[in-house]
Amino acid sequence: MKKILTLLVVGCMMTPTYAQHMTGEPDSNFNSNGFKFWDAGKAEGLSDVAVDDLGYIWSVGSQYNPDGMILVTRLQPDGQIDPSFGTNGILTINPNANEDESGLGIILLVDGTAVIATVNYASNSDITLYRIMKNGTVDPNWGNGGKMVIDESNSDVFGRLILDSQGRIVLVGTTKGNMDNDILIARIKSNGQIDSSFSVDGVTVVDLGTTNNTGQDLVESPNGGYYVVSTADDNRSYIYSVSSNGNGRLDFNNKSYFSYQFGTDITQLKRILVDSAGNILMGGRVEIAGNRDALLVRVKSNGNVDLSFNASGSATFYPFPANQKDENVIDMKFQDDGKILFITMYGPQEYAIFRVKPDGTKDPFFGNNNGFYKGSPDANINFFSMNAMEFTSVDSQAVIVGNIYLGPVDYLYYHAFYYDTDKPSSGENTGIENSGINSLSVFPNPGCGRFHVSFPNEGTGTIRVYSADGRLVHQTSDTQEMNLDYLANGLYHVIANQGGNQYRTQIQILH
Repeated sequence: MKKILTLLVVGCMMTPTYAQHMTGEPDSNFNSNGFKFWDAGKAEGLSDVAVDDLGYIWSVGSQYNPDGMILVTRLQPDGQIDPSFGTNGILTINPNANEDESGLGIILLVDGTAVIATVNYASNSDITLYRIMKNGTVDPNWGNGGKMVIDESNSDVFGRLILDSQGRIVLVGTTKGNMDNDILIARIKSNGQIDSSFSVDGVTVVDLGTTNNTGQDLVESPNGGYYVVSTADDNRSYIYSVSSNGNGRLDFNNKSYFSYQFGTDITQLKRILVDSAGNILMGGRVEIAGNRDALLVRVKSNGNVDLSFNASGSATFYPFPANQKDENVIDMKFQDDGKILFITMYGPQEYAIFRVKPDGTKDPFFGNNNGFYKGSPDANINFFSMNAMEFTSVDSQAVIVGNIYLGPVDYLYYHAFYYDTDKPSSGENTGIENSGINSLSVFPNPGCGRFHVSFPNEGTGTIRVYSADGRLVHQTSDTQEMNLDYLANGLYHVIANQGGNQYRTQIQILH
């Protein structure tokens, strides 16, 4: 049974404050208005994002001057540039002069370092992985000479990168086969060496028999393998099940794959997740009579359409009446309560954020338009793109990355927003328990310096407190009390461990 204790604090009385935010609206605590346009001096853009345990926002992308270089950035949780990373928050990698290189994927390892996936667009297109240290430098001892190169053909294209539950790096992409394009799946150990237990040489190539099949995304399956979603020239999308050893797994009615098409229309599913019940959720778009609408599809673990999802197994979404704009599920995440959050664009200057209930219908309480939030990052932009989304360490906040074009300048684009204001954000409550990954109660919060911590399970654990710039300022174990009287006013990150589980939240000190 969970026990929450209270602590009487003498000499400091805090009044509970509750900030009221509309779901989907920009977070004004992030760079003062929820948006950050970063001019790094050259044409640039961001492709993927990851957030570490301290709330620092890592991104990967490209910079052109005039040839493409790999770009890695890191922001502090409040959206300010992290000066301790690289050179003023930026690392550029240019391994091959006069050749275009792009950073496309990023994940964080359990030690807090990052692995990025890049592609060289020269005649021999390879996928290359690098490990990035916390200080913003490339690890020269990782992989083979500081990198891991995956070269299956003269045309390898990257799709998506994940870290599985065993700490292994898994990616999906596309490679040129004998007659057409095939799905490429590779698994690498955390030290950058190929995982020979996966298809002998760490790489498996899957030919599903279609003219061209493009690997888009993958997710770890409940059985320990992976589900891969791909698009094909036959206007269908394909879902393939691969076992942990790299072979096809007969999960789908005694087959290793199945295809999906929305009616007879062009169907492109490019994102995939697995819910707590083992159902497979896919997101992308469907093209109907030349108009593209955002599309979600849910199937059961055997590949059969899940009719409990919007009564048909699929649902289309668009901010405006059909046939006016083009939409697409760019990225999507599950909230702790099983609701689906996804981002889309519906023009060169406007975006929409949707929240969908587990039954496949829009959540009418989300946003400013009956189930979605629509907006624009700036009234003067020419165009912009959103490419990836991730939850941050701040309760109910997510961050989006991409690029934005204002006049003659390309900017790196960051956008933080509130996605669930039904639960209080850190620093906005007094002794109210957080939920999900932040299920750690700290009372009072804000506080003068003395805090009581209640863990998800009864008992004590190890508690570490970090300053906003990432310095360890307090550490204690086997206690539920923290005396932080000696620390200055401000926000601090709390990371606690109990029984092999890690929890995190933020506290605010106000003397």
